[in-house]
Amino acid sequence: MGKRIKVLLVLGVVLCLGLFALTVAGCSSQETETAGDNTGQDQEELGVIEMGAIYSLSGAGSVIGNMQKNAVTFAINQANEQGGVEINGKRYLFEGIFRDDESKPDVGARRLRELANDGIEVFQGGTMANVSLAMSEASKQQGSFYMSSCAVPSPYFEKNSKAPYSMGILGNAMSVGRAGATYMMNEYNPKKVVFFLPDYAWGQQHELGARQIMEQYPDVQFDVVYSPVGTADLTPYIIQVRDMDPDVVVIGHWGNDAITSLKQSFEMGLRDDTEVMFIWTISVFAKAVEAASIDGMKALTFWHHDMEGLDNPDIVASSQELVDEWERAIGEPPDAYAMAAWLGVKETIRGIELAQSTDPEQVYNALMENPEFDTPKGPAVWRIDGTPAYENYAFILEGTGADERKDPDWDFGKVVGVFEGDEFLVPLEELGW
Repeated sequence: MGKRIKVLLVLGVVLCLGLFALTVAGCSSQETETAGDNTGQDQEELGVIEMGAIYSLSGAGSVIGNMQKNAVTFAINQANEQGGVEINGKRYLFEGIFRDDESKPDVGARRLRELANDGIEVFQGGTMANVSLAMSEASKQQGSFYMSSCAVPSPYFEKNSKAPYSMGILGNAMSVGRAGATYMMNEYNPKKVVFFLPDYAWGQQHELGARQIMEQYPDVQFDVVYSPVGTADLTPYIIQVRDMDPDVVVIGHWGNDAITSLKQSFEMGLRDDTEVMFIWTISVFAKAVEAASIDGMKALTFWHHDMEGLDNPDIVASSQELVDEWERAIGEPPDAYAMAAWLGVKETIRGIELAQSTDPEQVYNALMENPEFDTPKGPAVWRIDGTPAYENYAFILEGTGADERKDPDWDFGKVVGVFEGDEFLVPLEELGW
């Protein structure tokens, strides 16, 4: 058997965004599983590229982590069914190795160092923002390739702090604040705005991004109300928001806090007094609240499993084809952040194939020298900071009521538009490039 190549895809769950709490049971941090259906392949004649997937099977991010795990397995099996990759005349299949970061930065960094010391060179993933940053820093120390599969704070992409071979398939968390503020101003043209945010990295990045946009509107009053992470009763904070008498409230919570904020703001009648939009949603949040609480509410999302209604027949058709295949393999449609993990695997494999190597520098340079790639969101291109510029940055969802839902769980929203424009991206000069 030829030389064995080891590659690690540290695929975090995505909720990347910080310290939010998603309380779901998971697996032990020592658990190791494999994925990759090589049935019918002669392993003595084919090489093996080991792809590790380190993400949150337990702890705060586990509910998303397990969807991400399914996405990684699906992507690996797709690659193997297509014959794997050919490197220097020899064909290699992929084998997935799953481990748990427990939703903790020190554990995630330790898992990366352990596998790097075993000869693993290429990593992808991250769970929450702090976990992803910790693994990025570990990859810098180890000289590894690292791709975050979730949105991460600006220091990840800043020229003076970025790991040399780091990329992020979901880009900069500040971009969500920028996109939310831009869409909100275009849609509602308000004179007084309140962003209702969780008081940690995810919410703070929203504020930073939103303020960059709101500086263009000096006549608009812009305020922020923060609530502590994990607050079970948001009543006093919602009262504070309501008493400010805003034209628009932008909710930016995440994890369990997102569910709480949506439920309680509806119960307190906040939408009777003002326009309310949700800045960045995924299926876990929408499925956990009553249909009435989001009926007609606008939200942005990275991707949606049902693109019907989008004025782009190519994306509608190609997305539906992928969703059908995904449902046959996994039993449910892909969540937006499961899609991000799938994309991360695809791009990492593309980098390896282009580089004809798993060497971190060569994989990174191969993607940077061939930056254009296709996605279910449409075309994209890698920027010099390791952020992807998508032609369709975010999709605009409108929440559906109970009477509109054929499936009570998954028909939670319909695509009513797409957010386009460079407002979504943090300008390179802001990051030191």
